[in-house]
Formats: sequence, structure tokens, C-alpha cells
Amino acid sequence: MPIACAATHLRTSITAISEMLNAGFLETAPQSVQGQRVTVKSIEAFQRNYVKTSVLAKEHGSTPRFLIKRLKAIGIEPSSRSLGNVTNTTFYARHELRGIDFNKILKRP
Repeated sequence: MPIACAATHLRTSITAISEMLNAGFLETAPQSVQGQRVTVKSIEAFQRNYVKTSVLAKEHGSTPRFLIKRLKAIGIEPSSRSLGNVTNTTFYARHELRGIDFNKILKRP
């Protein structure tokens, strides 16, 4: 899948896809005449193993910024922190979110 299509599919930027490739979250297909491509297998694996903050916030009726703050307060950091500040894409490993009572941690004071 071309990088631009992968970005559209994952609802992120081409820059974020490039950084995710560099950090090992996604894999490239063997070089082709058409340029660098992302494997569909790695995109599917990413979606199984990670969730974007914007998606998670929407599922729980919150904002990404508030969700990040509340998860950080209980010691959970985004997996995307390894991407540095190059991209605004933030995501978490799904296994780190298991068992969290989002209603409780997202309750506003």
C-alpha cells in the first residue's frame, strides 16, 4: 500500500507514517517501481495492537488532550512517544489499556 494510502487508512499524516516506519511500528514492502510501500499485514497488526488517542477519546466522550493527561496521571504513557515531537499522532498499546475504568479516570472533578 502506498504511504499516502496508509496515511489515509490510519487517519494520520504521511510524516507520521514515515516516523512509524522508522520506529518499527509499520513495515515496508519490498521496493517496487512505484516507490516505498507499507505492508497491509503491518497496518492490520498496528490496528490490532494500538489505538489512536483521537479514536479512544471519541469512544469515551472525551478529548485527546484530557485523555492523555488522565492516562499519564495513572502512569500510562503513549507508545508513540518514541516518535518524538515530529508528529502529532499519539497512540497507545491496547494491552496497556486493558482493565482501565475509563468512566472513572475521565470523570471531571
